[in-house]
Amino acid sequence: MARSSDKRERLLDAARTLFHTQGFAQTTLADISAASGVPLGNVYYYFKTKDELVEAVAADHEAQFQQFVEELEAAEPSPKGRLLRYLATIHEQRDSLKSHGCPVGTLCLELAKAGAATAEKADAVLRLKFDWLEAQFRAMGRDDASFLTERLLASLQGSALLANALNDCDIICRNLHWSRQWVEAL
Repeated sequence: MARSSDKRERLLDAARTLFHTQGFAQTTLADISAASGVPLGNVYYYFKTKDELVEAVAADHEAQFQQFVEELEAAEPSPKGRLLRYLATIHEQRDSLKSHGCPVGTLCLELAKAGAATAEKADAVLRLKFDWLEAQFRAMGRDDASFLTERLLASLQGSALLANALNDCDIICRNLHWSRQWVEAL
């Protein structure tokens, strides 16, 4: 028999995947139920609404990024090195980004367009990434850290969007190559 927390995690994993692959608006609680193997009636025990579920997905994205940052900072002493490793993880995700866009960026955009009250939760995850990237540039002694962060994030989000729209993963690869050279030169 599945434990309660196991069902919640399965629901969360299914929601995260479906929100990314088919979009928040197109995903129903029935879709999440089917993908997770948790009966629809049980979904409401864990999440009363789809908004509660998107809040949990946003919190999960935040927790995953925090864990990534902790591991990265423990493994890499230099801020430039951390930025380069961050870019390497984007490269590892290139096929998913081409197919579905950035999971956080796409969710932020979709929730904002819908005027969803939960948009703030997704936006907070993107803000967390922004703040961490900015801290790396500041640690490199850059007074223009905020601008550099805007430039890098806009470039990464834009390449994911273009790769998705044009079905061309090379867009991401070329942008990452340019970004790595740019960071190296700073």
